[in-house]
Amino acid sequence: MLALPAWNCRRPQLDCTSFWVIGLHKAVMSDYKATSAVSQAGSPSGLASVLAELTRTLTDPARSLDQTFERILALGCRRLGLDIGVIAQIKATSYEVRSLCSMAGTTLRIGQTLALGQTFCEKTIEAGETFSVSHAAHTPLAGHPCYHAFAYESYIGTPIRVDGLAWGTLSFASRDTPGRGFDPQDRDFVELLAAVLSTEIQRDRMGEKMHAAIEEARHARREAQLVLDRLPAMVWRRDKNNIVLQVNEAAARAIGKTPAEMVGRPMSDFYPDRAKEIERDDQEVIRSGNPRLGVVESIRTQAGETRYVQTDKMPTLSTAGEIDGVVVVSTDITHLKQAEDELRSMNVRFGAFMRNSPAIKWAVDSFGRYVFINAAFEQMMRVKAEQCVGKRPEEVLAPATGRAFESIAFQVNQWAESGSESQTIRVDLPVGDRVVPLMVTRFNYTDAKGAVFTGGSAVDLTGVEAVQRELAQRNKDLKALLYVISHDLREPLRAIRNFSGLVVEREYASLGESSRDMLSRVIRGAERLDQLLSDVLTLSRAQRAEPATGLVSSAQIVGEVLSDLQATIDQCEATVEIDSNLPMLKVDAFWLRQAVHNLVTNALKFLKAGETPRLRIYAYLHEPSVDEAGRTVGVDRPMVGLVFEDKGPGVEVHQRERIFGLFQRGVGRDVPGTGAGLAIVAQVAERYDGRVWVDDAPGGGSRFILAFY
Repeated sequence: MLALPAWNCRRPQLDCTSFWVIGLHKAVMSDYKATSAVSQAGSPSGLASVLAELTRTLTDPARSLDQTFERILALGCRRLGLDIGVIAQIKATSYEVRSLCSMAGTTLRIGQTLALGQTFCEKTIEAGETFSVSHAAHTPLAGHPCYHAFAYESYIGTPIRVDGLAWGTLSFASRDTPGRGFDPQDRDFVELLAAVLSTEIQRDRMGEKMHAAIEEARHARREAQLVLDRLPAMVWRRDKNNIVLQVNEAAARAIGKTPAEMVGRPMSDFYPDRAKEIERDDQEVIRSGNPRLGVVESIRTQAGETRYVQTDKMPTLSTAGEIDGVVVVSTDITHLKQAEDELRSMNVRFGAFMRNSPAIKWAVDSFGRYVFINAAFEQMMRVKAEQCVGKRPEEVLAPATGRAFESIAFQVNQWAESGSESQTIRVDLPVGDRVVPLMVTRFNYTDAKGAVFTGGSAVDLTGVEAVQRELAQRNKDLKALLYVISHDLREPLRAIRNFSGLVVEREYASLGESSRDMLSRVIRGAERLDQLLSDVLTLSRAQRAEPATGLVSSAQIVGEVLSDLQATIDQCEATVEIDSNLPMLKVDAFWLRQAVHNLVTNALKFLKAGETPRLRIYAYLHEPSVDEAGRTVGVDRPMVGLVFEDKGPGVEVHQRERIFGLFQRGVGRDVPGTGAGLAIVAQVAERYDGRVWVDDAPGGGSRFILAFY
């Protein structure tokens, strides 16, 4: 037997053919020298030819496994002088033809599958080693199915083992009887070819596995790149020489490049101003093996914009476990930086506001010690901030003042226990030789570190209470004046009107025309003044009207007013139209009746020459404007109310606000009235969170709108 050369390849991708060629040459030449009877095919020149052809086959880089099969079969057929060579793969009990060399024709075909028992290879597999026969007709094989099917007289075959397991067989056969039998040199030659085939099959398998592994690695790399490209953070992978090995879309986009344009180039090509700094940091991470995390730095984009990033650098390891570079992840934190700057600016503005606020402001920690006081606090309490910070109120304030602050703190603790976040109380605070009335607001807050503080803000009510006292006195005086108007002033007016009327009634015949006219003027003036006083009283009561307690039916109110004015409506032949869907309004019924009465009376008085009054009363509904998302635009609010639309002369634009003032008239004295009616309507609207205004009616006339939020 030839001793097959042993070889060990640590990396599967290395071509091991040269080891086989050297081993084959040594084995063949050694066997040739040891054999005394050599055929022509085994002569030195024949062996050299075989060796040369096998060497060419195994050293051809372009050959495929199938081509190797074909060349080895052809070489074997020539070397052994047989017509047919077959490489078959055995799977259980089946025999599949993988490669075929036929010099005399055969019914076998590549890819054909037979039962193993129908082939002489059955004997080879059973023997587990090389099996041969030279004159099958004179042996028990004459009854074998293979002999009957193919009439092989000569056969030599050997197993092909791959990874220690039987893969198939290499066999050569002929229908002719050979001139000689198979000798040990033939058996060694066939076994050598089988060993070569075993190695080639293993190498092909390794190639397939390697190809699959490479494809899997490429797929994994593509998947990893896709993941990296989807990250908003900028990611680089660099080697020890600061060469970019991998980069994602975000990092490339930041400098106006594509990843393909960056890979394989040094960082100095992209950040020339910072190249030395970047390389120094990279080398420090590589040298120490420690990551460099959370470093905030600025970068310049292709557009010239400065962006802030938080950078993490971590060492990468080779397959041998050695540090071979760094991976860098930079997250854009420009928006956070801007937010921090804005917050810092807001804190500065807020601090300035707190320090300079005219209100007294302070804050204490959980132990009741001052952590902040403002200038107003210093001025009122006659202390300095440096004296107070870190101390409790009783340590720095006058005893009476300190006790007052302790009382406030006690109440704050009670609010805290009840779950209240802030409260406002009135406190009389002794300060020096006077008592200062304060409106104190206390609240709890937590700072960024989780520490709990209590804040306080106090407004000096000294001026406010003085104004309140003055207003209270004026209201008292106003009530007294209104009493005088309603009783003391109206009583003489009634006497003037009544006695003047009696004079006209009793002395009419003896009075001259001039006297009669003067007395008539006196009576009208007294009546007008009485009506003015009555309207002033009504307006004053409207200003102090009670809040509405619920909704009232505007339809019912309108009906009652029209019923009261029915005689006037009939007298002036007015046409009044009322819509059926008048709304419910949150107004006191008495004052809504007063407003509706004044607006209807107004429409009946102001007419175009030669026309009778026409009035339509209908509902007013206003919905605020909304944007596409359904959000209210501006500060507009929904309103509901009544519209009084007449066909009178209308109101000029410059008069539309003026006519709602007290004693303001848009016409002369020829139309009866005091000029207080619309002022009362405006006061009712204001008192009940509403508005009244006038605009042009369609087709002429005016529209008076009385609406409430």
